[in-house]
Amino acid sequence: MTPWAHDSERRFVFTYHLSDDTFSIFEPQRPNSGSRFRGKYLERGRVEKPLKMVGGEVDYYDIEDFYIGSVLHVHGRKFEIIGADERVLNYLREREIPLPTHCQLSLRQYFKERHLIDAKEEGRHINL
Repeated sequence: MTPWAHDSERRFVFTYHLSDDTFSIFEPQRPNSGSRFRGKYLERGRVEKPLKMVGGEVDYYDIEDFYIGSVLHVHGRKFEIIGADERVLNYLREREIPLPTHCQLSLRQYFKERHLIDAKEEGRHINL
């Protein structure tokens, strides 16, 4: 999500850490992209949301904000979450991590559309 056409095809990888609600952002190198700006975009840390909480307290991004379709405002830039890799699916299958319902639903739909969740798993609770 950018006003600059040359930035519209850029892709970033978010790594979210459940243990402390921190994340980092990395931009993978794309062959023949012509851009020299690739690599670490944001060092791991907690990131403030653009709007303060009632009472003026700082609010930070957390697991509630990470779902397919969400838009994160990070240091003046907008990032739309458009997918998740299979490592996310495997991680959630292996552990019992309670995710907010809207996160579970968006991930389940995303993986189902890509045929990574089959009919047997669809009805079974796998923390997705």
